[in-house]
Amino acid sequence: MTSAFPLWVVIGLQTFRIGVELLLHRLYLDGLAPRIVTYQGGNMDIWIGLSAPLIAWISTRGHWGERLALGWNLAGLLTLANAITLGALTVPGLNLIHSEVPNRAIGTFPFTYIAGFFAPLAMALHAVWIRGLRAELRSKRSLRSPVVAM
Repeated sequence: MTSAFPLWVVIGLQTFRIGVELLLHRLYLDGLAPRIVTYQGGNMDIWIGLSAPLIAWISTRGHWGERLALGWNLAGLLTLANAITLGALTVPGLNLIHSEVPNRAIGTFPFTYIAGFFAPLAMALHAVWIRGLRAELRSKRSLRSPVVAM
């Protein structure tokens, strides 16, 4: 059984994170978000978006490519968790990190889509890829094992 949707496409879709990170940087420049939620301030999420096309290609190159892509997906989940944590800890009222400005944009439309749509989308794409890889590996294993007739 093979996937109807190529797994390399799922990885490639993560390029949308570049736009999100550039938007966060713009919000920082406009004084609506703290520097810490941007790529300049410790949010490394942009590297997942920038590397997505290369990792998508590498993931099609056999077993070692799948392993590298698995590590990349796990790193992507960690950078996403970091971004979500930084965003949550800098919201007005909470502002536990005491950044230069609270993260006012995160609660303002249309920027609520960052936490309400784009973060869950990134998480779902990672989960779909990992699940798809597991399904492919199970399928490959079942093709290799001999069939015993009774």
